[in-house]
Formats: sequence, C-alpha cells, structure tokens
Amino acid sequence: MVLVEHAGCGLHRERGGAEAGADAGQDAGADAGGDPGSEPGPGDEGGHPDGGDGGADAVDGGGDTGCVDTCPFAPGVAYGCQRRFVHGVNWAWKNWCGDFGGISAWGFKGVSSDRQAFSDDMATMKATGVNVIRWWMFPRFLTDSIQWNADDTPSGVGGTLLADVAAALALAEENGVGKAGTGPV
Repeated sequence: MVLVEHAGCGLHRERGGAEAGADAGQDAGADAGGDPGSEPGPGDEGGHPDGGDGGADAVDGGGDTGCVDTCPFAPGVAYGCQRRFVHGVNWAWKNWCGDFGGISAWGFKGVSSDRQAFSDDMATMKATGVNVIRWWMFPRFLTDSIQWNADDTPSGVGGTLLADVAAALALAEENGVGKAGTGPV
C-alpha cells in the first residue's frame, strides 16, 4: 500500500506492485466492491466503515441536496455536504495578540493591513498538508479590537477587527484552508 496525492482529495491508499494484480489501472476503491473512486476506510479495503460504498453521496446520505462529495472520508468532519480528514495547525498568531484588530501602541498590524505576509504563511501551511487553521483571535484582549466601558465591560469592536476577520476568511478561502478562531485565553 502506498499513499498518493489524489487530485482535489488529498492522500488516499492505492494498491501497487503484485498487490494490484488484474486491478491495475482501476481506482483503489474498486478492488473490493466499492464504487470506482471510493476511498477505503481504516481497516477496510473497499467501501467505508459505516457500510456505505463511499460513492459521491451527500453527507447526510439521503436525497438530492445538489451538493456532491467526490472525496468522502466517512469518519471525518462534516463541512457543508463534505466529510473530510482534518489535518490542522494551531496558529497562535503572527503578531502577538494583534492579528485581529491590531495593537497600534506596539505597531502590530492586523491581517487586513498585511495580507500578503499572512497569505504567504497560509500557503506554506497548505503546502505541508494543512487543511484547517485554528487561530487565536483575542488572547488576553490586548488588541485594539475590543472597546471597553469605564467599568471594564466590553462596549463594541474597534481597531481593524471587522476588516481583519473578513481578510482572514478571504485568505483562508484563497489558500484552500478552513479556519477556526478561538476567544480569550
């Protein structure tokens, strides 16, 4: 068994050498009764562990939703109509506590003010196989992104927070990675 990059799907198992036998040239999922193109699940040489055939069905398994998952991973995480294996990274920050909203007193810029540098980092992560980024958004509330009342209760957002969130989501989409933000720590 070898792992190979499957266009648009990431890594999947493929039989090779003597193991392939008469199946050579067919997709890995076709060897044990699965549909051609289906991805074998863990410990399962054909089809998926949930008993499905791994074909291009909607995640919920029923009806025509208009959305097709062409590379399902049955035990994976649901995203839209897709189920995917998640290979993520915990990206605490690029500019300590300032990626979302900036910290003007320290000269830290948010995502929207330095898009190319953030995009380059995301592209590097994607090139190493990352498909989800967990990003700290408000560590210790040190950013200019949260405005405070005199009694230390939050009163609104400020700085470049909204532009930075929009830029981060756009860059994640452009670089083909998902994003999960975290709150204060």
